[in-house]
Amino acid sequence: MPLRTATLGKFQTAVAPKVPAVPAFSANPLPSVRAVRKEICLATHRRAMPVRSQSVAPAVGTSPRTFLTSSQLTNTLAQRVYDDWHATYVKDAGGSGAPAGSKYVRMDIRSVAEWQSQPPGGHYPRNVTTSEAIGYGMLVSVLMGKEDDFKAFLSFYEHFRNSPNSRDLMSFQQAEDSDYGFMRSVGYNASSATDGDLDAAYALFLACEQNWTGAGYKGKGQKICAALKAFCIDSGTLMPKLGDWTSDRSTKQETGTGINQKCNFITRTSDWMLGHFRKFSQWDDSSRTSFWTQVHDKVRDAYVNHYHDFRGAKGLVADFHVFDSSIGKFRPVRGKILEKDPEDGHFGYNACRVPWRLAAYLKDVGQMRATAEGIFEVMEAQKEFFESQLTNGNHIIAGYKLDLTPSTPNNIYQLNNWSGPALALLKVMNSGSVQQLETDVTQLYNNNKGYYQDTVLLLSLLQSM
Repeated sequence: MPLRTATLGKFQTAVAPKVPAVPAFSANPLPSVRAVRKEICLATHRRAMPVRSQSVAPAVGTSPRTFLTSSQLTNTLAQRVYDDWHATYVKDAGGSGAPAGSKYVRMDIRSVAEWQSQPPGGHYPRNVTTSEAIGYGMLVSVLMGKEDDFKAFLSFYEHFRNSPNSRDLMSFQQAEDSDYGFMRSVGYNASSATDGDLDAAYALFLACEQNWTGAGYKGKGQKICAALKAFCIDSGTLMPKLGDWTSDRSTKQETGTGINQKCNFITRTSDWMLGHFRKFSQWDDSSRTSFWTQVHDKVRDAYVNHYHDFRGAKGLVADFHVFDSSIGKFRPVRGKILEKDPEDGHFGYNACRVPWRLAAYLKDVGQMRATAEGIFEVMEAQKEFFESQLTNGNHIIAGYKLDLTPSTPNNIYQLNNWSGPALALLKVMNSGSVQQLETDVTQLYNNNKGYYQDTVLLLSLLQSM
């Protein structure tokens, strides 16, 4: 059965003051992470076979569990995806200029001949990994209890700190350069992207909870947290910034020009990691405990405010939200802000990870706390939306506008970086649609693999078990 394309209803907003439109910015001198992911994931658009609809069970409370045992993983899709992921994407960094024994998660696994034969033509330097990928690698290895891999990823992370700025954050992107014979990060690649450092610090504190005590993991995590506070959290809004290359909103004028100026007012929803900020408040230096609690609360408020102001979006958030001083809140951007595609205001390649992060948070804190915080109703709304997409043999598709219609109505397809996080949320909330979506996800995985969808799927599976 073909994928459904019907409109799901007009996008409704709650009564609120009208806000000025954000212009669609055309200039974009910075690299597009989304474009890199699209190129290297080799995402052939395939459709899953229709599967039987399941009844919907009510959400119930969950209990925290962080680490997995071998018996939990035996004969599971998570174990299969992990084995494939490790064999395909985890590479020895020897000879790259990084310390001996270090490893990295390789995003672009094409052969040199294949890479050179495909657009844009295979010109060096060739981007092969990012701080995002290394943060994912550290998180996967600590969840799987693989300390040797964890140490190897951490070694790579520390080698590529953006030392020219002395900020103790990892450089955003690492590229192979035939002129130098090793990987390096220069120019804009030497700045940071917030999500990779958030995951690295979080993974280091999880390593402490694993009782891996021999390598100073707590101190290393605290060092990253200090840098994140100094350079990646806006001192006015206490919300995550895009990286250390943006400035505090309070120090800039909203009417400035240039992409850096505009991005001073932007937050990326895939950085809205409630579980990370809670963990930081528990493990970071006591002088920053209150700070991380405040960041957690501001991020929670951003979720809840968006849900109430844009109820028609069913809890879905846009890739990027902008601070609107006229209402004192963040709201979805309109038009292009940072990425190449015209979908920065959609539930797209960045925001697709949000349901997985919310699922992990719910497992950590349980339904009672999530309800008291007001975040559980956001999760319930997302759950109900995903269940609605799975009726009558239909599927969760790759990208939605916030009116719940497809982002690309003339090119509807599925990818596991959307379906995997949705599955995590449905599993943690005990949805009756889990079996159907698991079938979809497995069929997608059998037919369509790539760094981004495989890694997001893997983490979604691991953090929802």
